[in-house]
Amino acid sequence: MRLIPILLLMMLAGCSATPQSTISDEKRMEITENYQGLQENYRERLQKNPKDHEASVKLSQVYFRAGDVEAASYYIDQIPDEACSVQDGCWLTRANIAYSNEDYENAKYFIDYSLAVGKDAFQVKNLYGIILSIEGEYKLAKQYFFEARLGFQDEDAIKNNLAMTEMMEGKYQEAAERLMPLYKKRSSDPTIKANLIVSLMRSNQESVVKQMLLQEMDEEKALRVFVQLKDDLNRLQEPTLLPSGESFTSEVLSQPSMTIEEV
Repeated sequence: MRLIPILLLMMLAGCSATPQSTISDEKRMEITENYQGLQENYRERLQKNPKDHEASVKLSQVYFRAGDVEAASYYIDQIPDEACSVQDGCWLTRANIAYSNEDYENAKYFIDYSLAVGKDAFQVKNLYGIILSIEGEYKLAKQYFFEARLGFQDEDAIKNNLAMTEMMEGKYQEAAERLMPLYKKRSSDPTIKANLIVSLMRSNQESVVKQMLLQEMDEEKALRVFVQLKDDLNRLQEPTLLPSGESFTSEVLSQPSMTIEEV
C-alpha cells in the first residue's frame, strides 16, 4: 500500500459457515481494515489446506498492508514459483515486498515475471515506473506510468506519480500544474498536498501556498508554518523522499506520496 510523502511536510500532514457469508465477511474486514480478522481467516484456511495458495497470497498481502514485512515475506515464500504464476497478486506481492526493502533489482525481476505470465500488468507497470524514477530513469518511468494509467484502479495515483517524477527532474512548474486539479478534488489527501506545496514553493508561487495554509488555520499559525517550510526547503538541495520513495503512490491514494497498488 504506498504513497510517498515529502519528509519535511509530514508535520502537515470471524468466519461464517457458508462460502457466501465468508466472502461477505472478508469484504467487510477489508473495508474496515480488520487485519487481525483477515489474518485469522486466511490462517484457518491454510490449516485446513496447506496448499491453498490463494489464502497464502492474501495472508501475505494482509501482513504487508499491516506493516509486517517479515510475515508477508514468510507466507509468500511458501508458494512455489509455478503456483505463484497462476495466482493473481502473487508476483506483484513479491515485488512490493522487495520494493519496500529497497531491493529494486529483485523487485524488477518479480515485475518481469508477473508481466511474462500476464498477471497484474497495470499494477506492476506502475511499480516499475516508481523504481525507475528513483533510479533516475525519468523518461522510461513516465512511459510505464502512462501504460499503467490505462487500467490502474485510481487514475489520480498515476497523476501523482507523474508529478513526483517531474519534481525529481526539477520541473516544479509542470508538477504543480498537474497536482493542482488533484488538490482541488482531494484537498485532504496528505500526499497530494505535500507534493503540491513543494512544487509551488520551488516554482516561486509562495502566495498560493500561503492561501492554502490560510484555508486550514488562522493567520498567525499559517505564517509560522510557512516560515518553517521555507526554511526547511532552503536547507535542502533536492526534494527529500522517505525510504523506498514514499512520495509515490503504489496503491489507491489513501496513504502518504508515489502510489503502488496491491491486489
